[in-house]
Amino acid sequence: MASYVRPVPTTDNPSASGKRVVFRLLPAAVVLGAAALLTACGGGEPSGEYIGIEGAVVDKLEFGPDDKVRTTEAGETKEGTFRFEGDKLIVVTIDGDQNALTITDDGCLNGGYLGTYCKP
Repeated sequence: MASYVRPVPTTDNPSASGKRVVFRLLPAAVVLGAAALLTACGGGEPSGEYIGIEGAVVDKLEFGPDDKVRTTEAGETKEGTFRFEGDKLIVVTIDGDQNALTITDDGCLNGGYLGTYCKP
């Protein structure tokens, strides 16, 4: 009785090994690309000027480096700090008062009774 021997696959094929590396790296590349896209679309750390719209308490919020923020209301400017709590909540502290702002899907900042602030 003759026996049939099935060939054993080898890893000598450089093309097959390269495909495995690509498929292993693909999920990491997708995650990094999504993170970059979210940052570009308004997620992430606020920076620069945000203007108050429709009855906002202050006229303007300006986020600068080193977690500094300035508010302008009726020509008066106050300085304070900001920090993140989670990925969409910013806590602004000015003169000891803390106020929370939520980053919306369109990149604006919603402060509840403080109003909404968007990039000009």
